[in-house]
Amino acid sequence: PGPRATSWRAASGSALAGAWNRLAKLREGRLSAVDMDTLGGRTLTGLATQGSDGVAVGQGGLVLLSKGTAGSSWHFGETKLPREVLASFDLHAVSFRGKRIRAVGRPGSAVLASDDGGSTWSLQQTGQP
Repeated sequence: PGPRATSWRAASGSALAGAWNRLAKLREGRLSAVDMDTLGGRTLTGLATQGSDGVAVGQGGLVLLSKGTAGSSWHFGETKLPREVLASFDLHAVSFRGKRIRAVGRPGSAVLASDDGGSTWSLQQTGQP
């Protein structure tokens, strides 16, 4: 399968995310895989970059952060939410502007939110069932 999410930045390169824990970077016309944990086989479905930072999200409440590497390396986002809560979320899309990060998906009853670039997280209710 091809990429499920991409973020294109001409100056710093591009990042791609997809099925079976796949992350890749595109630099100067060369595509290369990012060496990453298996992520429990979860698929990455949303990706956003800003400058040299990035956020990727996926199944089972998966959140990955790339700080200062333009997508060359990633680490797990520490949401500090209970594992059972995260396991019930399949995140499909993410927005990253300034220090604000918002991730959405299924179910649509809450948005995973950070106002400090991914250091702390909360669930914001949407009012949907």
